Order: sequence, then structure tokens, then C-alpha cells
Amino acid sequence: MAISKPSVTSTYKLTQNISFWGRNRPSFLVVHFTGGLADTLAGQMATYKSYLAAGSNAHYLVGAAGIWEMVDPESYYTKCSVGSACGKKTECKVKGWGPDTFALSGISCSHAGIVGHTNSISVEICSAKAGRRICDPMDAGWYFTDSTYKLAVELCAWICDHWSIKADHIVMHNQVTGKLCPAMWCNAEGAEAGFFKFRDDVAYKMNEIDRPIVSPNPEPDQTRTIAIGAGDYFYSRPAANSARVGQAQSSMVISYSIEQNGFCCTKQGWVKK
Repeated sequence: MAISKPSVTSTYKLTQNISFWGRNRPSFLVVHFTGGLADTLAGQMATYKSYLAAGSNAHYLVGAAGIWEMVDPESYYTKCSVGSACGKKTECKVKGWGPDTFALSGISCSHAGIVGHTNSISVEICSAKAGRRICDPMDAGWYFTDSTYKLAVELCAWICDHWSIKADHIVMHNQVTGKLCPAMWCNAEGAEAGFFKFRDDVAYKMNEIDRPIVSPNPEPDQTRTIAIGAGDYFYSRPAANSARVGQAQSSMVISYSIEQNGFCCTKQGWVKK
């Protein structure tokens, strides 16, 4: 029995850097994250507009506003979605987004030279971020909302069923180029467990096995607080030698979402505990 196709909006189309499949057909599904800080309609639209302006593309964009088909996978493959970061031996072009920062042994770049634009369908999943409004893939605050994660699982299950793509042919962008994408699944030891759960959830959905679909990266608890003294600095990363992003003008008590390396992640930045 075929998997039901989820509700998909075809209003938003990208026409740059696409080409007809020809004799090629997709045999892999590549999942990405947008790097957005809030999973909202506005954030999803901003991602779409940035792709439109930059000429980047992906077949689908999944977020709070639903599933958008941006490139028709029945006709086209994308020419600007799976590459652009690094290869097995090439340093990442964008500092902080490749093996020069972190690479999971045996996983990062495991599919370099195997998966590419001409044999894969790309799905972008809208991300959200807790703690502070600085975009760094090495941060621990990235997450997927349950609703968006569930939509992504449903979409990927339908794609795999429709195109006869095996569940173990679902890969992260990180596995192709080394780019830390999706960051929450490849930027720390053990983070890949989130990806494996996602792939399992898709496989269960394909086999019509009913089980709860919950994001492996829920929004971090932000109920903890820390006392800040006047003059204390906020940093861009959890280290005292990182760039400063602010200074407390007075003593205060503020909430933080994550504790790492003796620093706490607040909305103003990392602060030493």
C-alpha cells in the first residue's frame, strides 16, 4: 500500500540552477537544516527569499508554514543544494561549517563522491535556536519543533516510497560535504543519534508502524537562571577568549538554556558561570 502524500504547497518555485533529470533518477534523499533562529512563517519565507536571491535551491522546504515544493522532483534535479562546502580532502570554504571545526569519525563525508545533485532529492527543514541570536553551527541550542519534525518525517517517508529510495539512503548534508548541516545532528559527539532516530522514524512511517513521532532535539529548557554582575562580559562562544558580544550594564538575574564548559548560554550570549 502506497504512503499517502502529505499536503504540499506548490506556490513557491525556484527556477535557477535546476536541470532535467534525463536518464538520471534519484536514489538518495539528503536532509538539511535552514540555520534559521525561529521556526515561523516569517522565518520560512525569509529562507525562501534568501534562496531566491542567491540562486540556491532544494526540492522541499518544511517548516511551521507547512511543506513547500520549490523544485519539482518529477522533472528536475537541483544544481545548488548538496555541494558548496568541502570534499574529503578540501577545507571547508566557510569557516566553522566543516571538518576544520568538527567531523564525526566515519560519518562526516562518508558519502562524498557517492551522493550528488544528479542522484538526490534535497529536503530543507526549518530550524529554531534557543539561548541567543548568534548563528554558529557549533552551538548546542539548535532544535526542530515537534510539528516541523513530524512533517519532515511524513514527507521523507512519502518521497522514499514514491521514488523507491531505501531508508538507509537518507543522508545528512554533512555526510556528503562535511558541512555542519543539520547542525544539531553533527556538531558534537553523540549528536548523530538524532539523525539515526529521524531515519528510523521515516522507516517506521514507510512500514505504517504507528508510534509517536517526537523531535529528538526538543527546545531546551530555559527555566534556569544565573546572576550576572555589572561589567560581566557576554561572549560569542563558550570560551573566555571568544569575541565579546556585550557587557552587563548592571547586576541582573537572567535565564539560560544550556551550560557548557563552565559557561551558560543566555539570550545576550555566553556568560561565565
